[in-house]
Amino acid sequence: MNRSVLVMLVALLAGCASNNNPDQLSSQAGTLIAGGKYKKSLKLYDAAILQSDKDSALYAKRGTVKSLLMDYDGALNDLNRAIELRSDVGWYHSKRSMLLGELKQADAAIDSANKAVQLDPADEQTLAYRAKAYALNGQYEKALQDALQSAKHGGDLVYTYKVLATCYIHLGKPDEALDSIRKAITLNESDPTLICLKSEAEMQKLDLKQAIKTAQTAQKKNPEAIEPYSCLARAYLLLGDNEKAKQNIDIVSEKSPTDGQALLAVYYISTRQAEKALETASVVAKNHPSPDAQMTLAEAYTISGRGTEALKIADTLSKEYPDLAAVHRTRALALIGLGKYDEAASAASESIRILKYNPFAYRLRSEALACNGDADGARRDRVESQKLGYLDSLPQEGMLLTLKQQLAKEQTPVAAKPM
Repeated sequence: MNRSVLVMLVALLAGCASNNNPDQLSSQAGTLIAGGKYKKSLKLYDAAILQSDKDSALYAKRGTVKSLLMDYDGALNDLNRAIELRSDVGWYHSKRSMLLGELKQADAAIDSANKAVQLDPADEQTLAYRAKAYALNGQYEKALQDALQSAKHGGDLVYTYKVLATCYIHLGKPDEALDSIRKAITLNESDPTLICLKSEAEMQKLDLKQAIKTAQTAQKKNPEAIEPYSCLARAYLLLGDNEKAKQNIDIVSEKSPTDGQALLAVYYISTRQAEKALETASVVAKNHPSPDAQMTLAEAYTISGRGTEALKIADTLSKEYPDLAAVHRTRALALIGLGKYDEAASAASESIRILKYNPFAYRLRSEALACNGDADGARRDRVESQKLGYLDSLPQEGMLLTLKQQLAKEQTPVAAKPM
C-alpha cells in the first residue's frame, strides 16, 4: 500500500475529508479535545502526521492526547520525537517532564523540567511537574517550594494542588494537605484520586474510620482504580483489622504486583511475620529505592532482630533527608531495638522538633525514656501521643512489643548446667 492511499484511509477513519491539510486536521482535533473526545482527536492527529511527519508540534499535541488517555509510554515516544525535530521549544520539555513523572522516572523528569524552565521561565506549570519529580525522589521541601510557586501563577491548579497535598502529607502536615485537597475538589469534584489523597491525610491524623469512609467513596466512583484499595489496606492496617487489610492488598496485587508487594511488606511487619517482611521489603527497596521503601526495609530489619542493618539504613537516610520527621522516627525505632535508649530518645526528639503533630515519635520517645528509668517523662510523652490519636492497635505498638520481647530474651541469663 503506498503512502497516499494510507493517508486517505486514515483520514477517512478519522471521519474527515481526505483533502484536509494538517493544519485543518489539527484544528478539528483541538475542537474534539475541548469536547472530551480524545480517541477521535487522536485519529485526526494520526492523519495529520501521515501528511506532515516532520512537524514537531503535531507529535507534541498527539502525545498530549495520549497522556489524557493515560498511554504514558506512547505519549513519551511522541514527545521524544517532537524534541528530536525541535529541541528549543520549552513546552515540549515541560510535557515530557510531566510524562516522566507519571512513569516514576524522577531524575529524568527533573532534567526535562530544568530544560523547560531554561527555555521558558514564564511557564510556571513546569514547576508543578518538577515538584512532583522532586517528591518522587523524597525531596519534599524542594517539591513544596516549586508547587507553592506554581500555585501562585495559575496553570493546571488541580494538578498543582495534588502535588501540594502530597508534599504536605509526606512532611507530616495533614491540615495543610486537606486545605489543598479541598481547593482541588472545588475545581474538580469528580476526580477519585483527590478523594484518595483526602483519605491519606485523614490517616495521618489517625482519623481512621473517616479515612476508610473516604476511601470507600473513591472506590465507588472508580472501582477499577488501584488507589482506593491501597488506601483501604493501609487504613485497615492502622486500625488493626489485618483481615480486611489483606483482602484489599490482594486486590491491589492483582491490579499492580509492584504496589501490592509494597503493601505486603507493611502487612507482614504489622502481623509480626519478620522473615516474610524482610524478604518482601528487600525486594521492594531494591526495585524502587524510595525513602519510604528504605524506611520499611529498616523496620523489617528491626523486627527481625537485625538492628545494626536497620540503623545503617536509617543513618544514611537521616543524612540524605535530614528534614523528614519519618526518617528520625525510623532511626529511633532501630536504636530502641539495639537497646541504645539515650540515642533513641534524641532521634525521637529530633523528629518531634521537625514535626509537632507526631504521635509515633512521642510514643517512641516514651518507650526510650521508660527503658532508661524516666517514668515521669515516659508518662508525659505517652499521654501526648494519645492526645494526638495514637492507638495501641497501631502496627508501631506491635513492633515495640516485638522489640521488648527480643531484648528480654537477650537479657535473660542462661542457667548454669548441673555439675
